[in-house]
Amino acid sequence: MRDDRSPRWAHDSPESDVLDDVIRPGRRFPHRWVDSAGTGQASTLDLVGSRWTLFAGPGDRRWPATSALGMNLHVHDLDAVDEAVLVRPDGFVAWRGTAEESLQETLRGLGLMRFRL
Repeated sequence: MRDDRSPRWAHDSPESDVLDDVIRPGRRFPHRWVDSAGTGQASTLDLVGSRWTLFAGPGDRRWPATSALGMNLHVHDLDAVDEAVLVRPDGFVAWRGTAEESLQETLRGLGLMRFRL
């Protein structure tokens, strides 16, 4: 049995089902207990809440400040991800990747960026 606090974060398994820890656009972001600054343990779903959220690896400073994106985007460090992950307010993954330009293109396509960087 896996320890629920140290999950296997699979990415592109062809046999994945809705209960797997798959992080892929179009699928729900998986629930896991994670260490959160200031609050101790927090659910990944609680970190998303009902807002657009970007998860990135700890200390990954590639991602622009939320004010530079022209939107209210919450950013969290998450040890369990090796790529940045944009999660919609309904908990579904909207984007996953490593290139800032790709994230900006996705945000523009969703009508979420107010101006071009």
